[in-house]
Amino acid sequence: MYEIKHVTLQRGKQTKKRYVIEFTDPEQSILGEFLMVDVPLFSGEISDEITAVLRGDRRWIKGSGNRCSWDIDRHVSVISDVFIETGDDIPTMPTCTIQTEQLYDLVEMWLRKIGKNG
Repeated sequence: MYEIKHVTLQRGKQTKKRYVIEFTDPEQSILGEFLMVDVPLFSGEISDEITAVLRGDRRWIKGSGNRCSWDIDRHVSVISDVFIETGDDIPTMPTCTIQTEQLYDLVEMWLRKIGKNG
C-alpha cells in the first residue's frame, strides 16, 4: 500500500533528515501529500477531529491546508488536491476516497512516525 523512507535533504552545507511516505497506487498519491504536508501543520488537531466524527460527536468535518482539502464523514473521507482548479501549469494529483477508519489509522501512524503524537 505504501512505503516509508528516511531521506536526507541537503542545501549547501545544511542537511535535514525527513520521513517520506509514498503510496504504491498512483490514485492514492494525494494521501502522501496530506500526511506529509497538512497533518503535521495541524498536529493532533486533525486526529482529534476524525476521532469526534468516528465516535458520532460530529457528523462530518471539512477543511483545507497548504496542499489538500478534506471532507470526512463517519464512513468515507475524500482528500483532494487544492491545486486541482488552478490551471494546467501546476502538476496535481487525483482526488482519493478512503474509508475514514483507514484514514484515521494512517494519520495516527504518521504522527507517531514523525514524533508529533502529542
